[in-house]
Amino acid sequence: KTEVLEDISRSKCSFLTLKEIFVDSTPDKSSDFLVIDKSICHIVSNDELEFVYKVCMFFKISLAWFKYAFQITDCKVMSSFLFRKEVKLTAKKLEESMIKIDYTQLFDEIILPIKENLKVLFERIVSCKISPSDVILLFSEYQLGYREELFLLEIFLKLNFEEADIKTCVEKINCVFLMKKYFSHAIAIQQVKESLNLHGDFTSVENMMKPIDEIKSLQDISKDLEYVVASFEGFSDNTFAIFNAISSSLQLFFWLKENLKDPKEVKVFVEIMSIAAGETDYEVDRVKNFESCCLAFSHFIFDLNEKSGFKDLLQACEQTEKIMLSDKNIIKKLVN
Repeated sequence: KTEVLEDISRSKCSFLTLKEIFVDSTPDKSSDFLVIDKSICHIVSNDELEFVYKVCMFFKISLAWFKYAFQITDCKVMSSFLFRKEVKLTAKKLEESMIKIDYTQLFDEIILPIKENLKVLFERIVSCKISPSDVILLFSEYQLGYREELFLLEIFLKLNFEEADIKTCVEKINCVFLMKKYFSHAIAIQQVKESLNLHGDFTSVENMMKPIDEIKSLQDISKDLEYVVASFEGFSDNTFAIFNAISSSLQLFFWLKENLKDPKEVKVFVEIMSIAAGETDYEVDRVKNFESCCLAFSHFIFDLNEKSGFKDLLQACEQTEKIMLSDKNIIKKLVN
């Protein structure tokens, strides 16, 4: 390593910011370094190839230096989201400080410190000591492939964690993002519960509504919570559409539940509305839509009672979904 650096340092070289090497593109420039047999260099991704060419564009780099740099590309670390993110943060700091980096400093002054930072971060993540809030900040731009990312970093950092530990960590990270994804839906379900005066078991919904920033670490995410979150992932788009539609029409459902006892009374009420309504198409359509909605959501209005829980609510939802197969506009009719 030292011999290579000394050999390279004697040659003429340019000075660049780290951002220019790792982040910025350099169009309309060609490299003095020619890779005759790319297979020998083991370049396996566009990211790695781009990395090599960016460095070679600015420096006359010997094959010995390239082999030294290969310790990074060999484990595909340029495909690592967290590695690239750490490099960009470092590049930004150096750019703001107007610090110029000699390429011979890249490994000792930049890459190795980044590697140590990533070790600390990796251990926090896989040990599940990191908070869910930090997980969201860390992975907000990269919500897929957590498992591949962590295994890639483990190879680069030369760590030796149990595969089961990484798998557990990935499951908890996935749980965090699903909680964030379905939080608003859980709120809508809770509003439906309160409006319809349901006092059965809604534990799963209450767990989904727990603020993420109140969970101290991934260790506090239980298997039960993971199961609940996974069940929300299994709901159809229509299921959530139904809950959101009811949530936006709570006063109507509350009034119907308080004033109508069964579907027969709906028919009587519709007849009265038809007589009172005018003869315009708009008024006639509104009466028809009202009747359609009462029938489509009748299980919510008439079948649920104070003892009903979340499972009962889902069963009512299934009945409405069946009606949606023949009337796709039923949600629109209710909301309008």
